[in-house]
Amino acid sequence: MAPKDEAEAELLASKQRFESFLDDYKAGRWASATISLYFAFEHTAKTLLAATGITVSSHNGVTNQLSLHFVKNKTIDPSVNRYLSNLYERRTTAEYSPQRESEFTKKEVDAFFSWYEASCKELLPLLEKRYGINASAIQDLLDEYYSTTSGMTV
Repeated sequence: MAPKDEAEAELLASKQRFESFLDDYKAGRWASATISLYFAFEHTAKTLLAATGITVSSHNGVTNQLSLHFVKNKTIDPSVNRYLSNLYERRTTAEYSPQRESEFTKKEVDAFFSWYEASCKELLPLLEKRYGINASAIQDLLDEYYSTTSGMTV
């Protein structure tokens, strides 16, 4: 598969996972929302890697390659990798902890979202300007999060 095609497939996966995040968020399923947001974030990062011809299949592969090709040369802020790794740890808890439903709160998921949003501010313009990947669907979903959360109390 050509790099741009693979990148667009990753972007679609990111969009679908973010849509799942929004559904989980609206339903107050905080552990599930954490899992969905992690995978949306991972696929967004994999979009950037794929656009450059780099294919990875694990979390460590994503963070290692981002660091090597984008953090090291200061193209993206190191916080992107830090946020992705921190969210990976919480995703693991959300999937495997027997207390997962009581361990996650709206406040925590909102913090995770802020990490993803900050990272998207680094990644999306790079995708569009450097690689010609239209990431407006992700930005539209970020905007939908705000329309979903305005006035929401849980």
